[in-house]
Amino acid sequence: MMYRFVAYLVFITMLTVGGVNAAPQLKTEQAIDRNIRQISERLRCPVCQSENLYDSKAPLANEMRQIIREQLSNGRTEEEIVSFFVARYGTFVLQAPPKEGPQLLLWYGPLFLMIFASLALAWHLRRDDDEAVDEFDDDNPPEQIKESPST
Repeated sequence: MMYRFVAYLVFITMLTVGGVNAAPQLKTEQAIDRNIRQISERLRCPVCQSENLYDSKAPLANEMRQIIREQLSNGRTEEEIVSFFVARYGTFVLQAPPKEGPQLLLWYGPLFLMIFASLALAWHLRRDDDEAVDEFDDDNPPEQIKESPST
């Protein structure tokens, strides 16, 4: 009887200690999965090009997600991992290209184009109005249209 009680007590102790040790690992895995998702949503799949790394089903995307997992397990930060992929694939791999260098034209080009077009249209309309006013100034009144006799 005492043997069963001790065996039961040891069994319960092992379950609780095992459960305590498994809980942090489960939380760590969930945190790693969450970080993988955050990082892979910032990166573009080099194969698909229109999908982010998280949504892509390409084999290369799976390999890249595995690399992210390994690097997170090794203690690298999100920025270090993103920098690793940028060094490997260039800024093309970023979903949102940086707002520097030649990419400034991509970000602000449409705005400058709209401003230029608006100014050009305003200048053109104002020039046409000035020419219309010059035709009918007070010194030279418009000629009277003579009516032809109706027959």
